[in-house]
Amino acid sequence: MIKGFFHRASRFRRAEDGNATIEFALNFPAMLFLLCFGIELAFAKLQQATLERALEIVVRDIRQGTGNAPQHDEIKDRICAESAFTDNCSTNLRLEMVELDPRN
Repeated sequence: MIKGFFHRASRFRRAEDGNATIEFALNFPAMLFLLCFGIELAFAKLQQATLERALEIVVRDIRQGTGNAPQHDEIKDRICAESAFTDNCSTNLRLEMVELDPRN
């Protein structure tokens, strides 16, 4: 009986069945994490790019404007209207408005 057990144990130790399954089970969560991280990073960069583009459009319109100076809330609303992929833009967006000397 002991001899049969050792024979089966040595045969089990030499068998290579299931190696791919073990490797998949160890590597798949790491690859899935990297994939999800990459997708999340892409969405964050897309949101940043659309916000920067919206800001450039609104600032260009203000600089070429009709002479009236829009107020903080109006500028914020216009930026949020131009930005496409920003959730809760009006609550999350903060603007710092500093008046500069145009002749300097």
